Amino acid sequence: MDDGRRMTDDRQPTPDDTPLPTPHPLLPTVPATTPPTITLYPTLALAMLRQQQVPAGRVWLLLRHIDEAGSGWVEQSAVRQQLTEAESELRVCGWRQLRNVLGRGDGLFWRRDNGRLWLRNPAKVAAALGVDRLNGRCVTLPLDTLTQPIGTVRAHFYASFHSARPQAPIARATLTQLSGQRRQTQRLYEAKTGIQSRVNIALGQRLNAVAQEETGWQQGNAAFVLRDTKGKHGPKNTDYLAWRLPNSYQGPHETARKRRQKRLNRQLADLLTDGTTGNGRCQRRYGVPGKQRHTRYWAAPATNSQTTHIWFSLSRQDAQDLAGF
Repeated sequence: MDDGRRMTDDRQPTPDDTPLPTPHPLLPTVPATTPPTITLYPTLALAMLRQQQVPAGRVWLLLRHIDEAGSGWVEQSAVRQQLTEAESELRVCGWRQLRNVLGRGDGLFWRRDNGRLWLRNPAKVAAALGVDRLNGRCVTLPLDTLTQPIGTVRAHFYASFHSARPQAPIARATLTQLSGQRRQTQRLYEAKTGIQSRVNIALGQRLNAVAQEETGWQQGNAAFVLRDTKGKHGPKNTDYLAWRLPNSYQGPHETARKRRQKRLNRQLADLLTDGTTGNGRCQRRYGVPGKQRHTRYWAAPATNSQTTHIWFSLSRQDAQDLAGF
């Protein structure tokens, strides 16, 4: 009954009557960008260290990155702009220093001609550095690593070797022979790049006078006595003969697939066999069917102004000798 009084509804709202919260507008998602990387062959990196060609080798790797189209050449003006300008992300040095690096790397990493740098492929660079085969796996190196000080670049070139090989023990003397770096420098590079080293120990038989003398003769200063206080290898507090083995190392870089390495090794083998300027083999030239080749064998007599051409090229003197015969 409507008596003029305002009626109120004391009922509790049902879940269906509760208004839903206003959703927030979706923010645009920014795709995650992967930092650019380059492919580095550790065998080639160690060769650059041995030959003291890391500055030119760094520029060569950067130029291969700049040449995104894969044309094999880069304008020197673009090289100066990319590698020396202060606002460039790839700046490594000033123009005077870069000019010296370009001069030292000419003929090894590139060839300068008419304002362009013609880049040599990895197989020819490896052959020029005395490498006969690219061993192990290649690694991915962050591009900004190449723009760091040259000492850091050398350290990463050294570390790439440990990143690409299995964690097998390797002696300092072997590392010195492979990289050309002293032991103190190796330890400095390992600390700079975060290489993890592991000490390896060989455990021999229980301590006795005869075995101790024999082990001392075989292992020298690497032999020592190890007391097993926790009883991991037998009764507690037992003394064993032991000796130090070379350390194992784990590098900081990720390995990549052997995409082009097999083909590069074939090219490298051909270069070492036939030379870096070509194989020097005669190319066959066919012009008529086999039954009619006797009519074309002596195409024209050799003169002083031209060379006789048969199925393959002959020098003028050889052609004249054959024609006279």
